[in-house]
Amino acid sequence: MTAHYQTQQNNNNELTTILAHIQNQFYQHKPHTYQRDKKMLLYAITWPATWLKQRNLNIHQTHYNTLIIEKINDIKKYANKQKYEPYFPRYLLKTLQDHFSHNEEQLYYQLKHISYTLADIINNITKTRQAATINTIAHAHRILKLQYQKKTKNNNDPKQTILPL
Repeated sequence: MTAHYQTQQNNNNELTTILAHIQNQFYQHKPHTYQRDKKMLLYAITWPATWLKQRNLNIHQTHYNTLIIEKINDIKKYANKQKYEPYFPRYLLKTLQDHFSHNEEQLYYQLKHISYTLADIINNITKTRQAATINTIAHAHRILKLQYQKKTKNNNDPKQTILPL
């Protein structure tokens, strides 16, 4: 088994963990709705990887998962259910975008701090392809983004409203 294949498998497992958490928290009795929303949920949970990659910030997969799951738990705990009930994936995406926007400076200093960088170097020595995690998730986000852009461009029905991503 190659290191690249193993990295992809680990990323898939990590995203599956986040999706399972979302399903348990928000789609427990709505399996059809979950299946409908799954692609957009993937888009939402991969968006932070693109944000991090654009700023050249590397993050461990476990830290990435923790950030996303904390925001999901915050939504469950503090958000008004009427706001996220109509279409949860859009609400999740907006929440993540707002969080990263509002905490950009703090995240930058935290992830660029020398101790984090040293820990990352040590972790990369023991685990091959650790830095590829964010790149792989960011790549998945780009693929999903392209699919949504094509979908909105091909739909010329004036009766149907499509919100921009």
